[in-house]
Amino acid sequence: MKEKIIFEAIVGSKLYGTNSENSDTDIKGVFLPDIEDLILCKAPKCIQESTAKDGERNCKDDVDKTYYSLQYFLELAAKGETNAIDILFAYTNKECVLTITPEWEYVINNIDKILTKNINAFMGYCKSQCIKYSVKGEKLHNYKQFKDFCERHIHDIDKNGARLSIKQIFINNLGDFEKYIPESDKERIKFDRYDFGEHCYITTSWNKEHYISISDVKIDLNDDAISALHKIKRTIESYGKRAEVAEENNGADYKAISHCVRVLFEVEEILTKHKIEFPLKEKDFIKSIKYKTTALSRDEIMDWIEKKIAYIESNLIENSNLQDKADFKWIKNCICKSYGIYSSFFN
Repeated sequence: MKEKIIFEAIVGSKLYGTNSENSDTDIKGVFLPDIEDLILCKAPKCIQESTAKDGERNCKDDVDKTYYSLQYFLELAAKGETNAIDILFAYTNKECVLTITPEWEYVINNIDKILTKNINAFMGYCKSQCIKYSVKGEKLHNYKQFKDFCERHIHDIDKNGARLSIKQIFINNLGDFEKYIPESDKERIKFDRYDFGEHCYITTSWNKEHYISISDVKIDLNDDAISALHKIKRTIESYGKRAEVAEENNGADYKAISHCVRVLFEVEEILTKHKIEFPLKEKDFIKSIKYKTTALSRDEIMDWIEKKIAYIESNLIENSNLQDKADFKWIKNCICKSYGIYSSFFN
């Protein structure tokens, strides 16, 4: 490549110290775009490579590579983006560093010009990952319960041999089903007569059609069991393997939760020590969650996460003496200085 790589390192679990023998390799780095490409507005922000075949999951022998231009990287780091901050401190794990140049040494010697107390990206990632997979696994369980219901009643027919609607099946089995049907589209009535989860309601649309809503998936009560079965199967298939894992673990994806825990430790180090030291000293605790060897229950882990988030938001952010925003004058000078060192156009 004509771009000059000024830093690259192995990142992800191998950087954090939370990898296993089956972990694949992620490499990320920073490059200086060729000055001719910059002048002609052809310089890439990001370059990606992968040994994995299209559409296939990575195996332990696969390597993913991502390189950011120095300009784009500093923009991301100034915003507190999680991937950029990991790259910024990757130099602390000497075993993971693959390339380091004087240009990059200048960057890491001036991290205080880049780092801020803006850790919204970190906290947002932590919260969203935690919520995403715990809820997703629970929803998948609810959909499967409805799928089982449809399969049990798939051959139910009336006296004329016509398949019964979902509504008629409910009426036949419950007797008092009509009391669950709202009169208007302004209300919904919780339906707890089957194990379809906490968020199961009967709703009425503006045109008086009736639906059962199972964790936000609506099934027309006029549909027969076969039609409803096809719809719920498509929903289940769209969720993928990680949601299956979450469902098996009572609604928790332990790998995702371990990422939340890791991020919280990183945030704590940034706000208190103004750096992250890799591999993380808490790596064994994080791995115990990731690989489910911990003695803590899911509820205990989630309680720990909630308390840590509250502590960071109510104490560490407020008391941190990090700057509120990055020194953009220094960032501009850093980029210019780097091109004073390297320019293939003038060589």
